[in-house]
Amino acid sequence: MNALSPVYRLYNRNAGDHHYTLHAYEKDNLIKKGWRYEGISWYSGGSNVLQRLYNPNAKAGSHHYTLNVNEKNNLVSKGWKYECVAWYAK
Repeated sequence: MNALSPVYRLYNRNAGDHHYTLHAYEKDNLIKKGWRYEGISWYSGGSNVLQRLYNPNAKAGSHHYTLNVNEKNNLVSKGWKYECVAWYAK
């Protein structure tokens, strides 16, 4: 069984964007640059497929993460770009 790793969530007040990372050093560096740390969003290493999508037309909030395949397919039909499986979450 794989070990579970925390996925950190940060918020950029200037852009209105959220960022997720597995890396504590990236989290700490972004905090130093003014991003607000919002805690652990989920744990990576589980069996739930968390998919990442990108909206090329958005000025902010251009990435979206979902566990729901129907939501992913609906967003793709509206012009969002499917990027990848971002994590296997718990």
